[in-house]
Amino acid sequence: MKEMLEKLQSEVANLTRTMAEKAASNHDAEVKELSAKLTDVQKELADRKNQFELGKVVTADQKQVDSRMDELFIASALLRTKSGALDPVMDTLIQKAEYRDSLKASGITVDANTSVLVGGGAEIIPTSFSSTMLSEIFLELEIANLFQRINMPSATFVFPFAPKRVIARTAVEAVAPTKDKANTGNITFNAKKLMANVEFTDELEMDSITAVLPFIRKQLIDGFALAQETACLNGDLGTTIYTAAAGASSEDARRLLNGIREDSKNVAKANNLLQGVTDVAAALRTMRASMKKYGKKPSDLAIIVDMSTYNKLITNTAFQSLYSYGAGATLLTGELGRFDNIPIIVTELLPQTGVTVESGPDSLGQVNTAGVYDATTSANNTSKICVMVNKNAYMWGDRKQFALETFRNPFTQSLNLIGAQRLDFKKVLTAADPTVAVGVGLAANF
Repeated sequence: MKEMLEKLQSEVANLTRTMAEKAASNHDAEVKELSAKLTDVQKELADRKNQFELGKVVTADQKQVDSRMDELFIASALLRTKSGALDPVMDTLIQKAEYRDSLKASGITVDANTSVLVGGGAEIIPTSFSSTMLSEIFLELEIANLFQRINMPSATFVFPFAPKRVIARTAVEAVAPTKDKANTGNITFNAKKLMANVEFTDELEMDSITAVLPFIRKQLIDGFALAQETACLNGDLGTTIYTAAAGASSEDARRLLNGIREDSKNVAKANNLLQGVTDVAAALRTMRASMKKYGKKPSDLAIIVDMSTYNKLITNTAFQSLYSYGAGATLLTGELGRFDNIPIIVTELLPQTGVTVESGPDSLGQVNTAGVYDATTSANNTSKICVMVNKNAYMWGDRKQFALETFRNPFTQSLNLIGAQRLDFKKVLTAADPTVAVGVGLAANF
């Protein structure tokens, strides 16, 4: 697996180098083609890396068992009668060779006749998702993974921090120095709920359920990961980056909390937004300077752009391709290069060229020149953005891991599979500290 990772990372490095060469020669069509290939290779690299990272925590056999247990948990929710008892079909599902073989890897024996024999398999129906599933969700994160996480011991958790530093003073023998009061502050995390509701009809036959279980599990992993990604980047509880509620519906994950874009635009906070960007590279340096001491160390920072902006950056002399800093370098998830030694994270969760309406949390329309999605006058939305953030300035609070419950609708003969998670995302420094900067410019410049 390690050799495969190194091979894929080398392929990504070579592609970025080729893209830089083609971009320098103004071969735009080839750059676009290479971009698509780079996206595919990067996705495969991320998937392989996820497998490798999970492999450090659990063995290959245990990963397979955990995955099958998750699928059995989902199946046990789907295959229940009106009374709540397991459907007889569940017995047949447990006897499927692929499940029996996976479960046997953990030492669990599944007898041939699960409906009659004591200890025949009914008691192996899991009651919750495996810890591996939670790890897989976290490994899917790119932007959300930039920030630290803490476990919240209660629904409301007060997190202390020091807004100012104490500096030692010059002292004279036998003379007490001037007293300094300890500078303390706190941030309150309030657990908020994310939910996913997937509906299935009774027409699903047992064999099709067997085939669809891995797909359902993957959907839940991607769904909760995507919600965290867009919430911490594009979240807005008010109208700071959306001029009207139509910019994001009340159920949209972006309405869960305030993200880093909101932090840069909110006049009560840093309001650190650069308008009229025509040169992305120059803008990034201006943005970094505007962050003052929070823009000092490249290792504390991350640049977040979309693919077309990344393609423009690779032509700049300050851009560093993966191959230039070695296959053995520690990379952030989603990192495709560096600018002034700051990691570049590429995402599709920023305003996109050609998207004129907000069609969902994963399809963002362009913004106006002030960096705001104008739901009232859509003709004003002609701009895109890039983001620079200090990773240490924000933090996730996790209150509740994943729960699953079901709801049956007899009128439509369907069953709803409902997953839920509670968390929060906060800035852990003084509100006005310039810990993020956003550059806005016409889409043509990005």
